Amino acid sequence: MSESELHAQLVDRILRSLDSEGSDYLIFVDSRDRLRLGIPPAIEAVRPDIFARHRRTRHAVIGEAKTASDVETLHTELQLECYFRLLAEEGNGELRLAVPWKRLDRMIFIARRARRLARADHIQFSVAGWALPEAEFCQVRHG
Repeated sequence: MSESELHAQLVDRILRSLDSEGSDYLIFVDSRDRLRLGIPPAIEAVRPDIFARHRRTRHAVIGEAKTASDVETLHTELQLECYFRLLAEEGNGELRLAVPWKRLDRMIFIARRARRLARADHIQFSVAGWALPEAEFCQVRHG
């Protein structure tokens, strides 16, 4: 499976988690395969894979998928800091990350560091580690 195919599958897993919560989210997806309301808004100088807003509560969900080679890059760290800053300013939201299962622990470490640097310790995040493409197994950890 190519990196772009894996990335698309990880994005799809985040979308499934939102869909399972009902239809009360307005969802923007940066994908040609999934037509929703359009592409997510830019946040500072970066754009998430998914941006969703709950219609009633205004709760924001930023979703970001990372392949194994993308987890430990400066770009990823900058993205996460930007996302945490926005969520901290709004005060009502969360970050959902999806990565290959073997990169789960490292992604949690990087997300915690980005959250601390963004001074957003009160913002919740989750990292789902997927055993794709071999299985639909997933382990989720919360930060």
